[in-house]
Amino acid sequence: MDDTLSTPTRTAELSQTRSLYYRRPSGFSYPHLDEQDARFAVTQARYGLGGLLASLPGCLYANHPWRIGDAEFEPAGLTAAAAVGFQVPPTLITTEPDAARVFIKRYGPIIYKPLATPDYFVDGVSSTVRVAEVALDDIDATVAGTAHLFQQMVDKTADVRVTVIGDQVFAVRIDSALLNWRTD
Repeated sequence: MDDTLSTPTRTAELSQTRSLYYRRPSGFSYPHLDEQDARFAVTQARYGLGGLLASLPGCLYANHPWRIGDAEFEPAGLTAAAAVGFQVPPTLITTEPDAARVFIKRYGPIIYKPLATPDYFVDGVSSTVRVAEVALDDIDATVAGTAHLFQQMVDKTADVRVTVIGDQVFAVRIDSALLNWRTD
């Protein structure tokens, strides 16, 4: 098997790769193909490149590709946080409008958090579904359409993001009055 990876602008010798930073890469796109062929090509590229990058011998990963995938599942993250002793606010994942209403009455104020953040198009412009406070009047039959995550709102002092590389821990404090600092 060839141990080079080439793009139009550079070539990497995979056998010489000692470290890899991997964080939410952009997806593959094949606009010249019809929808079905493009879907096939995206899957092949994702598994081909993903398999190569995840299998580099002796490589130090700043986010192994498989761990990034694991970390993107909010319910698993909440469970892991609780298991190591973090206080996790009351959380409900449901498709039942009545369950959401009961939860809001019991634990309000409540926020809605998307379980993932795919592109969402409004008038042809890419956007994202944002974390938002929800009230009883916001709950309607559309909740039954898919899974929704509701969580008790917690008063915050700041946001903290932590990166761990080996046994070194790097933290940054983000001061923002916004419900979700990423919307700023």
